[in-house]
Amino acid sequence: LLENRLISNGPVYWDPTSIRVEGTFARSEFDQLDENEMHFLRIFVHSEGKIREIEKALGVSYPTVKARLTNLKEKLGLVSTSSDDKAEASPDSIASSAADVIAALDRGDITPEDAIKQLNS
Repeated sequence: LLENRLISNGPVYWDPTSIRVEGTFARSEFDQLDENEMHFLRIFVHSEGKIREIEKALGVSYPTVKARLTNLKEKLGLVSTSSDDKAEASPDSIASSAADVIAALDRGDITPEDAIKQLNS
């Protein structure tokens, strides 16, 4: 992630104040996100991470929100994409994940079909 983090495109002018800035500047990790990913991130922050609100705002299902969140985390380097990590999951974490799915189903956050998909994955 750290490669290509520096940019130096020559002077930058800001027209309203006639300010000129020159130098080498560090890029934000968010610079790599496309327009759709930035839109998802804004919705996520606005809804304070509440999946149900994100579903409504974007008109998508729970699994779609979770998939987009996972993709965003991977792109930002916040989660390992290694299959070894999944193989090393403890029984407690697996039970906790199943409990989370059932709790989401009880709250009506996901459909029974979505719960079955998540429990089988």
